[in-house]
Amino acid sequence: MNRLDTYLAVALVSLAVHVSLMAQEITESDILNPYKQPNDSLTASYGSGDANQDGIVNWDDYDSMVGKTQNDYADVDGNGIASDTLDQRLLSEFLNAERQYLPGHWNHPEHSNADKVSWIENMLEIDQTDTNRWVNSTVVDERFISGNFSNQLYLNFFGYDGDDIPEKYVTEHVGRFNIPVYDVALYDTSTGMGHGMNAFLSGEDPTNFDDWTFIEPQTDGTVKGEFFRNISYIKGQRIVIKGARDFQASSSQDMFRGIGLVGFDIDSTGTAVVFYQNEELTTTRPSDLPRIIPKTVAWDTTAPEIDITYPETDSLYKELVTELKYNLSDEYPDASWYSVDGGLTKILAPWSSDTTIAGLNSEQGENRWIVYAKDKAGNEASDTVRFNVDTTDTAVEDHLVSSLEYRLTTYPNPFNSSTTVEYHLPGPDNVSLKIYDILGREVTTLPDGMRTPGVHSVEFDASGYPAGLYFLELETAKGHREIRKLILLR
Repeated sequence: MNRLDTYLAVALVSLAVHVSLMAQEITESDILNPYKQPNDSLTASYGSGDANQDGIVNWDDYDSMVGKTQNDYADVDGNGIASDTLDQRLLSEFLNAERQYLPGHWNHPEHSNADKVSWIENMLEIDQTDTNRWVNSTVVDERFISGNFSNQLYLNFFGYDGDDIPEKYVTEHVGRFNIPVYDVALYDTSTGMGHGMNAFLSGEDPTNFDDWTFIEPQTDGTVKGEFFRNISYIKGQRIVIKGARDFQASSSQDMFRGIGLVGFDIDSTGTAVVFYQNEELTTTRPSDLPRIIPKTVAWDTTAPEIDITYPETDSLYKELVTELKYNLSDEYPDASWYSVDGGLTKILAPWSSDTTIAGLNSEQGENRWIVYAKDKAGNEASDTVRFNVDTTDTAVEDHLVSSLEYRLTTYPNPFNSSTTVEYHLPGPDNVSLKIYDILGREVTTLPDGMRTPGVHSVEFDASGYPAGLYFLELETAKGHREIRKLILLR
């Protein structure tokens, strides 16, 4: 907690009267509606799906993602990586009406509160407010204290249209996330001690303290209101949730003047009581919030055709087959899968113009491989090839083993709960296999140690881990290192 002698006045300047905002796209009524995205230009929001930034979400955006467009709008799963396989899949499902909204479509009436909390937490990982350095100075222009942290987070999430933002704030990402995250003033009326935080409505009633989730902008930590009010140092405090009017406060020039939504007193038992409510506060979720409607077209109803050209049906091969080639009639299928176990396990692969799948693993005896595809209209097609492998010739087997280079593969990938990690060694080596999460933190170590030349496999059981992006690292004592991206779905 910091002593902010003027923080109370700044927080409550608008509690008694209402004045008009400066000419802005974000109006006072926008600020007083905690259910809606502040800026009605929804496609300009993080994760909107408008990858080509033309103001609409359609199949052109899908094609942009296939081309690996890198911007905020193409990161529709909110993992910080734009245009990855899961982004393409989610957008495809949205455009095919297989899902009603994308994770970042805050205004959609079917977007659950739990999913909104999850989306906010993802955005906090991406936002950089917490990387600012705390500076407690008596010189206003030099300080960056709790109220500045909460103002910066508000600017990035809610947005602000004025031209009076102090130079200490980073303005590059103002309104980047377009989510109604508010500024919070927490203070002790008897001591004048205050602290700046943030909050968003994660329930249905803004006058119910427990329906708010609070954010500590210096750490990105979140806590539900029902737990927050029972923390010992919160008891006896006063909390005001507010938006930004302007940065014209005479007593605290580096923090904005607030438009108060609601204020709560937390008594010594942890009970929250409303002491102020803005008369214009929206207290029920509007049924007509603007939302992103995908722009679809009438696609050809003819299913794509697939023709496997290698290996040849009913052929006998004297060596292991590791490559599959096929022709596909449709230029832009949503995705393609291949299978090496009779269709039991389908492995997702993003579409590309390359119709060769390498690094497959045939087995001694009969093999059956399948290629499956679905086009943008939802039409499906597949082709199957059966072939035999007979490597009983010892010379052939020795040649295959000795000629192996280092190679690391996983299948399936993306996967639901577990995936098989397979690696080839050209000679004896000491192997280390580690899994990292998207933040670079080590999650687990797979069975490792000294291994003989040839092919080895190990299972990664991810049933206890959250969905998202992970990285597999293979490192050997002889200096070889490879990294593979893993996508865990739920």
